[in-house]
Amino acid sequence: NGTDSCPCYTVYVELAEKNSNGKTPVLRPLTDVELNALDRQIGKANHLYEFFRSNGRLHRIEAVPVRPGTFEKLRKTMVNNLGTSPMQMKQPRVTRDPRLVCVLEEGAIDS
Repeated sequence: NGTDSCPCYTVYVELAEKNSNGKTPVLRPLTDVELNALDRQIGKANHLYEFFRSNGRLHRIEAVPVRPGTFEKLRKTMVNNLGTSPMQMKQPRVTRDPRLVCVLEEGAIDS
């Protein structure tokens, strides 16, 4: 993604955080501190990512929080609509399939 000529990666995250009653999921965007920590960890795990980040050819990662159950819906879509075997289903690391992107975008919370 990215809003100019310098691209960025977009990740979708389902937060496990609960409110004070311990039951209701907290629906919120990631803070700058959390985004920076995620960016650093990705750079440690992927030296090419860190290289492009350090020379300004890649923006910081964009994290889109999604509602609880979004990744389960994604899994069901893969099994029921894409013919993925439930026994061999893996969460995709990268997807360009419009049906899967639609599931993720529909689950996104407003920030």
